Amino acid sequence: MEHEEKGFTLMELIKAMLHYWYIIAISTVLGVLLGFGLAFYVVAPKYSSTAEVLVQARDINNNYTFLESQRAVETLVYLFTSDVVLDQVIEDLGVQGEGLTGAQIKSNLSISYKTTSLFIRITYTDLNKDITAPIVNQVVDTAKRLADDGVTSPLLQNTFTIVNNGNDGRYASPNKPLYLVIGFLLGAIVGAGIVLIIEFSRTTYRTKEEIEKDLNIPVIGVIPEFNVEDE
Repeated sequence: MEHEEKGFTLMELIKAMLHYWYIIAISTVLGVLLGFGLAFYVVAPKYSSTAEVLVQARDINNNYTFLESQRAVETLVYLFTSDVVLDQVIEDLGVQGEGLTGAQIKSNLSISYKTTSLFIRITYTDLNKDITAPIVNQVVDTAKRLADDGVTSPLLQNTFTIVNNGNDGRYASPNKPLYLVIGFLLGAIVGAGIVLIIEFSRTTYRTKEEIEKDLNIPVIGVIPEFNVEDE
């Protein structure tokens, strides 16, 4: 006798989820607690400081032009993260720069800009809140000095001005609400997965239709569910 694999209808899945609601609830709570623990106690908080510069490059006639400024943007982005600037930054920082390397500063430094804008945002992120502003400001100041002195390239002289210096380090990560939402979703998914495993691992028949399909014989009676109460 051939046996067909038993499947689930949508209604049966919903009934299973409702029947084992406590498993999903416990798993969801555990997921939220895990996200809470990671966000507030495990993942170290990071802080960032951002400075902003405006690119204003000149053409051969010594006039500021938008086109020349756009061309200078990407070169300046490279300058901010170049070894010649970062090595000089560590030297200029003195005591604050002790123990730092150019590679470490570069890994925590992010540059953002838009091709339609002449503004460049330089952000430094670190576990130490107190050094974020000094480092990002020193990076901008050092790049400005080297560009204007013509040390890096004469083409970069007087190509940008500092609009905003880096402020005191502000909280950047982790995103605590996001951790809680992810913990909630993962907990609910894991709980639902456990319920499905329980249902698929059951070897009993759930409906008379399954018996008739498997055994190819009609069911002539069904004993209803009832509760026996003590007298």
